[in-house]
Amino acid sequence: MMTTMTMTMRRGSAAAAASAVRRCWRLSAHWTIRRPLSSASAGSSGGSVWAKYESLVSSGEIMANEAQRGVARKLQALDDSLASYRPPPVSVIDGFARDEAAALAKAKEADSDVASVLSGVMSLFGDSGSGKEKKDGKSQSAAALDARYGTMPDPPGYPRGLYLYGSPGCGKTFLMDLFFLTTEFHPKKRVHFNKFMLDVHDKLHQYRQQKGGAAAKDAGDGFFWLAKEIRQDAALLCFDEFQVLDIADAMNIKRLFGYLLDAGVVVVATSNRAPDELYKNGIQRDSFVPFINLLKRKTLPVDMDSDIDFRTAGNRIQETYFYPLNEATRESMDAAFTKTAGANTPVHSSTIQVMQGRKLNVPRASDGVARFQFADLCQAAVGAADYIAIAEHYHTVLLENVPRMEDRNVIRRFILLVDEMYNSKIRLVISAEAPVDQLLQLETETQDEVFAFERCVSRLLEMQSREYLDSLKLRSVK
Repeated sequence: MMTTMTMTMRRGSAAAAASAVRRCWRLSAHWTIRRPLSSASAGSSGGSVWAKYESLVSSGEIMANEAQRGVARKLQALDDSLASYRPPPVSVIDGFARDEAAALAKAKEADSDVASVLSGVMSLFGDSGSGKEKKDGKSQSAAALDARYGTMPDPPGYPRGLYLYGSPGCGKTFLMDLFFLTTEFHPKKRVHFNKFMLDVHDKLHQYRQQKGGAAAKDAGDGFFWLAKEIRQDAALLCFDEFQVLDIADAMNIKRLFGYLLDAGVVVVATSNRAPDELYKNGIQRDSFVPFINLLKRKTLPVDMDSDIDFRTAGNRIQETYFYPLNEATRESMDAAFTKTAGANTPVHSSTIQVMQGRKLNVPRASDGVARFQFADLCQAAVGAADYIAIAEHYHTVLLENVPRMEDRNVIRRFILLVDEMYNSKIRLVISAEAPVDQLLQLETETQDEVFAFERCVSRLLEMQSREYLDSLKLRSVK
């Protein structure tokens, strides 16, 4: 089972490719991804992304959209360039490590010399120079890393990737998935960016535990090790929903992607944000800007914005979102639970495994169906790893008593929860205080929050559609 559609593909994996792309379904006059293409309709891995797009148009499975057609041409041009591209060997990252270590050693020596001079000067004024003095600007070590960042020349024949951005539902994921399906370049991997970053945090944590205290003080070799592992797995990375949520992600992305892009990895990404809008107003954003500049050099930003959210054009039904919170709504949730799990199926509490050895309590579960209170998943200390674990264990999730939300941490958890349920094609049934577009109640809203919640609303509306629900199959669970 694929949770967040994480895939690594090599030659000859036609069956995996056929299940990699979701079906385009007619929503009025618009099109979007709905469910996995069958082998018959998707064909085998390889061929032309442009030919596949035109074939879908000709067969009536999708209608032509000129903006999407233009992006399909750009993806075809990238695929043509990839046909002759030979990425550098993984061992090139070892060379980066040696060069960086030498530069850092030289910089630390310079830092030591500066500290000695400062100590001498401070002693003239009766200060011992014990290290409490604060130097203006960056250390020589930090400056040395910044000076090297993004300066490596591109490998011979390196093709510039694509960064597709725009509002929710404009078709960017559909086109990237179509490209991933048809390109014969290998090795390649397609992953939701949120899942990718969770794996990054988890693997760095494991590395530092294995290496002990020394690695905790200087985790640089951890990033080199991880970059090599990722590059061994894929020289083409396709990311869905590229986003930067906090300072930890920002610094990890900057460091890791610096090595990956310098090592010749080609990136195709989708996002709701333009590159220059990533991590906007974030803490220490100036330190992140070099990555944005590198990203714009290594990928071509393409604006796919549209006034129409294609995902909301389907026929919505009233089986998965109930409001307001009253007795009738409670009875509807009881009926939804019984209908999905089965009237005679035992109901029990359960515990499921989460990343890094943690466990999550499931208050009520029955035959692939889980039932939670809003407070269980959005007001407690849980996050994306917990939501991914839920999606791996249950095909249907009931979330009860969703209030209007004011707390930013609660809002973020709710958005992450919806994202994971949507990406994993989970049937999400909600009881709420108000209609979905009235749940956000912040007095002041940042642009990031508006973007994120607009996407969340779009997804919740789509998840109520007959097209979405018809696309789901009650799969086997862990």
